Amino acid sequence: MGISRIALSSIQTLNKSDSFLDGNPPYIPSSYESIATLSPSAATTTTFSSIPSTYSSLQIRANLIASTADSVLIIRLNGDSTTAYSRHALYANGGVVSAGGTAPTGSPIIIGFGARGAGVTYPTVGIVDLIDYASTTKYKTGRSMFGYDDNSTAGDIELNSFSWRNTAAVTSITISIGTGTFTGSVALYGVK
Repeated sequence: MGISRIALSSIQTLNKSDSFLDGNPPYIPSSYESIATLSPSAATTTTFSSIPSTYSSLQIRANLIASTADSVLIIRLNGDSTTAYSRHALYANGGVVSAGGTAPTGSPIIIGFGARGAGVTYPTVGIVDLIDYASTTKYKTGRSMFGYDDNSTAGDIELNSFSWRNTAAVTSITISIGTGTFTGSVALYGVK
């Protein structure tokens, strides 16, 4: 049944507005602000330095390919290689799931590069969140998620939580590979 006519008394008076968002929630742009992007090529190490202290947290987004299978991605905060790092990890490779952790050691944070036999061809992608990086009163904590798919049954995913037992504000982040070199892109974002 079609509408043949509308009675004028059934039309409500509309309020005039200068904004097309009137009555609707405003659009708020992303809370992530780009700080720097690095494009390492056959690198063993790359560093974000002079990180401003104006954000609540930091996020690293990586898309990397390793030259050596079964390597790992290592992150050092402020160049520290003392016994100040620990982590917990949950990872799955194909159908195998396992977990692990490290007590404070002299090794820097290992954030699973996930090459696991296929890194030389397929990229590993991941996100690292570093919470309260500018604080000078508490240890730094963070989390990461990395993974890759090599078009077979050997895909890999890894979830980590980590801490850096140091109260210094983070002003630089160095990313290196355990063995071989890596190429790709690494971006650093500040969370407002």
